Amino acid sequence: MKVEPDAAGMNEARLERLTEHFEEKYVRPGRLPGCQITVVRGGRLAYQRSLGLMDRERARPTEDDAIFRIYSMTKPIASIALMQLYERGMFQLADPVHRYIPEWRNLGVGETQPDGTIITVKPPRPMNVKDVLMHMTGLPGGSFRAIPSTTPSPRRARPGPRD
Repeated sequence: MKVEPDAAGMNEARLERLTEHFEEKYVRPGRLPGCQITVVRGGRLAYQRSLGLMDRERARPTEDDAIFRIYSMTKPIASIALMQLYERGMFQLADPVHRYIPEWRNLGVGETQPDGTIITVKPPRPMNVKDVLMHMTGLPGGSFRAIPSTTPSPRRARPGPRD
């Protein structure tokens, strides 16, 4: 795809500030060995740069077709997708999540007790889309240890010859 800042309604010189910023703040100081930056607007590629190294040990520059393994990126990627839908007017930030996931209408949230245990409580109001984007849903995440449950766990079937 050809880079066309003007066709995307963007200013090439101003987009180049991204290169300067990432070079000065991240790549040169070694905070990131390398990165790729892409800006697309209206389906047109407005800006694309590959900076730094994709392989620090071999001093290989970041190539445009480099593939990166990303960890723990579910929340930011889902948040970007949600904001793209928001821009199209498909929901409001105050919308209750159960409007889109009806099974979550009566969902409880985890509340950490002084002794470190977590209990499920009824939230003071329904979870809304803004809560999801701010990662304030009350749903257990990586910061929670194993949640003690008052309900017995289902018995596991013993593995059979086909398992």
